[in-house]
Amino acid sequence: MDARIAAGAPDVTIEELPNYVELVDRFEDFYRREFPGLHAVARALSGEADSEDLVQDTMFKAFVQWDRVRRLERPGGWCHRVLLHACWKLWHRRDRQGQILRRYWTQRTVDEPSA
Repeated sequence: MDARIAAGAPDVTIEELPNYVELVDRFEDFYRREFPGLHAVARALSGEADSEDLVQDTMFKAFVQWDRVRRLERPGGWCHRVLLHACWKLWHRRDRQGQILRRYWTQRTVDEPSA
Protein backbone atom coordinates (compact mmCIF):
# COMPACT_ATOMS: atom_id res chain seq x y z
CA MET A 1 0.00 0.00 0.00
CA ASP A 2 1.44 3.36 -1.08
CA ALA A 3 -0.76 5.75 0.86
CA ARG A 4 0.38 9.37 0.80
CA ILE A 5 0.02 11.87 3.60
CA ALA A 6 -0.41 15.53 2.74
CA ALA A 7 1.69 17.37 5.29
CA GLY A 8 2.50 20.67 3.61
CA ALA A 9 5.89 19.28 2.65
CA PRO A 10 6.99 16.60 0.18
CA ASP A 11 4.70 13.55 0.06
CA VAL A 12 5.46 10.95 2.70
CA THR A 13 4.43 7.32 2.59
CA ILE A 14 3.12 5.57 5.69
CA GLU A 15 6.38 3.62 5.86
CA GLU A 16 8.40 6.86 5.82
CA LEU A 17 6.29 8.58 8.48
CA PRO A 18 8.54 7.81 11.50
CA ASN A 19 11.56 9.32 9.70
CA TYR A 20 9.47 12.31 8.65
CA VAL A 21 8.31 12.92 12.22
CA GLU A 22 11.94 12.82 13.38
CA LEU A 23 12.88 15.40 10.73
CA VAL A 24 10.04 17.67 11.83
CA ASP A 25 11.11 17.34 15.47
CA ARG A 26 14.66 18.31 14.50
CA PHE A 27 13.32 21.30 12.57
CA GLU A 28 11.29 22.42 15.58
CA ASP A 29 14.44 22.36 17.72
CA PHE A 30 16.29 24.29 15.00
CA TYR A 31 13.42 26.81 14.79
CA ARG A 32 13.42 27.45 18.53
CA ARG A 33 17.20 27.87 18.53
CA GLU A 34 17.45 30.18 15.49
CA PHE A 35 14.29 32.28 15.75
CA PRO A 36 15.49 34.83 18.37
CA GLY A 37 18.67 35.69 16.44
CA LEU A 38 16.88 35.89 13.10
CA HIS A 39 14.16 38.06 14.62
CA ALA A 40 16.72 40.45 16.11
CA VAL A 41 18.43 40.85 12.72
CA ALA A 42 15.12 41.33 10.90
CA ARG A 43 13.94 43.88 13.47
CA ALA A 44 17.18 45.84 13.15
CA LEU A 45 17.09 45.85 9.35
CA SER A 46 13.39 46.21 8.59
CA GLY A 47 11.65 47.53 11.68
CA GLU A 48 9.27 45.86 14.09
CA ALA A 49 6.28 45.83 11.73
CA ASP A 50 7.80 43.51 9.11
CA SER A 51 10.37 41.56 11.13
CA GLU A 52 8.24 38.63 12.23
CA ASP A 53 6.81 38.08 8.74
CA LEU A 54 10.30 38.09 7.25
CA VAL A 55 11.51 35.50 9.76
CA GLN A 56 8.42 33.32 9.26
CA ASP A 57 8.96 33.39 5.48
CA THR A 58 12.61 32.48 5.98
CA MET A 59 11.79 29.58 8.27
CA PHE A 60 9.09 28.35 5.90
CA LYS A 61 11.68 28.23 3.10
CA ALA A 62 14.01 26.33 5.43
CA PHE A 63 11.27 23.84 6.30
CA VAL A 64 10.35 23.22 2.67
CA GLN A 65 14.01 22.52 1.90
CA TRP A 66 14.82 21.02 5.31
CA ASP A 67 16.10 17.74 3.95
CA ARG A 68 18.84 19.69 2.14
CA VAL A 69 19.30 22.59 4.59
CA ARG A 70 19.81 20.34 7.62
CA ARG A 71 22.86 18.78 5.96
CA LEU A 72 24.65 22.11 5.60
CA GLU A 73 27.55 22.86 7.89
CA ARG A 74 25.68 25.92 9.21
CA PRO A 75 21.94 25.75 8.50
CA GLY A 76 21.45 28.87 10.63
CA GLY A 77 23.82 30.71 8.33
CA TRP A 78 21.69 29.66 5.37
CA CYS A 79 18.65 31.13 7.10
CA HIS A 80 20.48 34.38 7.83
CA ARG A 81 21.44 34.67 4.16
CA VAL A 82 17.84 34.06 3.05
CA LEU A 83 16.65 36.63 5.62
CA LEU A 84 19.16 39.24 4.43
CA HIS A 85 17.96 38.75 0.87
CA ALA A 86 14.33 39.17 2.01
CA CYS A 87 15.27 42.40 3.83
CA TRP A 88 17.03 43.68 0.72
CA LYS A 89 13.91 42.96 -1.36
CA LEU A 90 11.80 44.81 1.20
CA TRP A 91 14.10 47.86 1.11
CA HIS A 92 14.04 47.81 -2.68
CA ARG A 93 10.23 47.59 -2.73
CA ARG A 94 9.90 50.45 -0.21
CA ASP A 95 12.37 52.56 -2.18
CA ARG A 96 10.50 51.88 -5.41
CA GLN A 97 7.16 52.76 -3.81
CA GLY A 98 8.69 55.99 -2.51
CA GLN A 99 9.98 56.87 -5.98
CA ILE A 100 6.56 56.28 -7.50
CA LEU A 101 4.84 58.40 -4.84
CA ARG A 102 7.38 61.22 -5.24
CA ARG A 103 6.93 61.16 -9.02
CA TYR A 104 3.14 61.17 -8.63
CA TRP A 105 3.10 64.11 -6.21
CA THR A 106 5.67 66.06 -8.23
CA GLN A 107 3.65 65.56 -11.41
CA ARG A 108 0.41 66.59 -9.65
CA THR A 109 1.90 69.82 -8.34
CA VAL A 110 3.39 70.65 -11.75
CA ASP A 111 0.17 69.82 -13.65
CA GLU A 112 -2.17 71.73 -11.32
CA PRO A 113 -2.67 75.37 -12.21
CA SER A 114 -1.84 77.90 -9.52
CA ALA A 115 -4.72 79.82 -8.07
